[in-house]
Amino acid sequence: MKIQPLGNTVLLRPEKLEEKTSSGFIMPENQDKPILIGTVEGVGKECDELLKKGLKVAYAKFSGSEIGEYILIGEPDILGIIEEEICQHEFSQLVTGILKCKKCGFEKDPMIR
Repeated sequence: MKIQPLGNTVLLRPEKLEEKTSSGFIMPENQDKPILIGTVEGVGKECDELLKKGLKVAYAKFSGSEIGEYILIGEPDILGIIEEEICQHEFSQLVTGILKCKKCGFEKDPMIR
């Protein structure tokens, strides 16, 4: 099925949330998450030019209409664009003794807390 959003609507693919906590408890889906994250799959012609296919965005829990595995949502219900996720640093040590993350380039002096 192909869906083309009209006007100022946006087609999102919701991000799946963890159903289990790290300690093994099973959580009901989206129970206490007032803000959800989705990936833009399509954009109506009247939407802001910042919204493009492939961007991650935050949106309110009860906004939009579900269509299969997608959500069709009005542009005003999108709360923001998520530009980058928090890096889970993987450090390697430089010759100078400074630690540098392999993923994002963040540098840390091991002597400073």
